[in-house]
Amino acid sequence: MGRGAIRNLEAFAAARWDWSFLEGCFGQTRISPSDIDACVERNGHFLWIENKPLNGGLDTGQFILLSRLRKRGDTVIILYGRQEEPPWFMQILPNPKKRVEMRDIRAYVSAWFNWADGTPVHG
Repeated sequence: MGRGAIRNLEAFAAARWDWSFLEGCFGQTRISPSDIDACVERNGHFLWIENKPLNGGLDTGQFILLSRLRKRGDTVIILYGRQEEPPWFMQILPNPKKRVEMRDIRAYVSAWFNWADGTPVHG
């Protein structure tokens, strides 16, 4: 089991927050907290990863959030499919999604890390 794996699914589910107590805190909007499945920071560069079911998609709020992260210079990947069951699709915003193998996902993330590792953000 990898370091990022959930060791105890029941404990993970029990620790999940119900954000409804924040309703009304964001003025007269429909804003509510969004979760992102993974985030990595290296030298001031951010990689955000969201996963969705094979035929799923982002809701409007999450699309706006991830698009704005991308526009500020962060890297955003959306993975479609179940980890244990191909096929998989990867979308690197703002590009369309394409069918990939697990090795393609690993290669992209490794390339991102090598870039981020060698180009620190100053300030």
